[in-house]
Amino acid sequence: YVDTAASRFGDEATLATNLEALDRELALRTFLVGHRVSLADFAVYVALLAALASLTQALLSQRRNVARWFHHIASQRSVREARA
Repeated sequence: YVDTAASRFGDEATLATNLEALDRELALRTFLVGHRVSLADFAVYVALLAALASLTQALLSQRRNVARWFHHIASQRSVREARA
């Protein structure tokens, strides 16, 4: 996840496909790797910040697992402190 996070979501033409794959991965997971937040979660979260900001609410609502994960990572204390 860390190696490809920045490049996976940058191409607008493939964003929907990659979000769909991520949504499937997160269907039964709270975090990308392991049982707590990791560098993989942070890397993908940062890579998605700009992409998700430009998505319509309708498109994001179709990716419920991504939306849930994104908001959960955003609520992590370390992420809130880093963004402050």
